[in-house]
Amino acid sequence: MLFRSTGISQSYFNSYRTPYSIQWNASAQYALPGSIKLELGYLGNRGIYLIDGDPGKTFDQLPTSFLSQGSALLASVANPFSGIVTVPGSDISQSTIQTSKLLRRWPQYDGVSSFRKPGSSSTFNAFTLRADKNLTHGLTFTFSFTDGREYDNAASAVNYLGTTSQTFADQYNPKAEWAIGSQNVSYQIVSSFLYQLPFGHGQPFLNNAGKGASLILNGWQIGGLENWSTGVPIVLGSVDNGTTPEAIFTQSQRPTWNGTSAKVSSPSRAKWFDPTVFSKPAPYTIGNAPRALADVHNPDNQAFDFSLIKNTQFGERYRVQFRMEMFNAFNHPTPGGPDTGVNDGSFGTISSGSFSNSARQIQLAAKVYF
Repeated sequence: MLFRSTGISQSYFNSYRTPYSIQWNASAQYALPGSIKLELGYLGNRGIYLIDGDPGKTFDQLPTSFLSQGSALLASVANPFSGIVTVPGSDISQSTIQTSKLLRRWPQYDGVSSFRKPGSSSTFNAFTLRADKNLTHGLTFTFSFTDGREYDNAASAVNYLGTTSQTFADQYNPKAEWAIGSQNVSYQIVSSFLYQLPFGHGQPFLNNAGKGASLILNGWQIGGLENWSTGVPIVLGSVDNGTTPEAIFTQSQRPTWNGTSAKVSSPSRAKWFDPTVFSKPAPYTIGNAPRALADVHNPDNQAFDFSLIKNTQFGERYRVQFRMEMFNAFNHPTPGGPDTGVNDGSFGTISSGSFSNSARQIQLAAKVYF
C-alpha cells in the first residue's frame, strides 16, 4: 500500500529477478621435465541481476532537462497538494513547496527509491598461468599468476562486505555507471615452496655423520609463501555541491573530471595521483567522474611468509617438531590508501603513518608426535 507524501524505500521493487551467474573456463596442461605441470587457463564470469550496491537507486531524481533552471528550482511556489495531502510534517502538506519537488516523476511522494534490489550486472575475464612441481629431491612448489579484469555497474551489496562505490549518480544515464569494479585486482601472483634440506643420514650431503650429528643435521625444512597483487581501483569520495540532495534528489554526487588521466609517472605518498583533474561539480550539475578509476589504483599488496622447520625422530614412536614462522618476513610496508576527498587539503596524498599491513611477526612453536 502506498501513501501520498510518504517516501517509498524498501517497499519499492523495480526488479523481482533472482540473481545468478554464468561461468565458463578453458585450460590446457603440459608436462615439463622435473615433475613440473604447466597449466594455461582462461576464466569467465557473467553476473546477472546482481544486488545493487549501497546506497541504492533514486527513482524520483529530478530529470536532467530541468537542471538548466538553476536556482529557480529552489524557489517556493503554491502547492497543488495542499489540503489533499494532510500527513503531518510532510512538505507536500504545506501551502507552498519547493519547485523542484513538483517536477519529479512522482511529486505526490516525498521520495521513491529502491535499496539492494536485483538490477545490476558484472563481467570478469582472466588469464591464468600455473606451475606445480611434485615432491622430488625434497622440493615442491606452486606458482600461479592471474591477469584479470572485473567490470560492473554496482558495487558490493553492503559496504561492510568490501570496497563500495556509490551507484547511479544519474538515474537517467545508467550506461555511465559501467566501470572497472571497485574490487578489481588486475594482477596477482601467489607462490609457495617447501624444501627439505639435503643433509644428514639418507641425504646427498653429510650422510656419513654419526648418530648424534644426524639428529642435528637431519629433518630441516624451509618453506615460503609469496602473495603479491595490485591494489584495488581508487574510488573517489562523494561530494555535495549544495544542490545534490536539495534540488536534484540523488543519493550521492561524484566529482567533475576534466577527462585527463589522474595517473602520475612516479606515485609517492606526497602525490599518489593528480588531484587537479577533479573538482567539485558546479551547482545544479551532476559530476561525470567514473565510479572507480580504471588506471589509478591503491598501493600494491605484497607479503612473504617464511618458515623454518626441524623434525627430529626418536626411535619409531616419537617425533619432535620445532617451527619458526615469520609473517611478512622482509617487513615490507604497504602504504594505506590515499585521501579521496575532493574538498580535503590532503586530496591525492597518503598519510605518512598510514599502512594497510602489519609489521613482521615471528612465531615459535613445538609439537610432539607419538
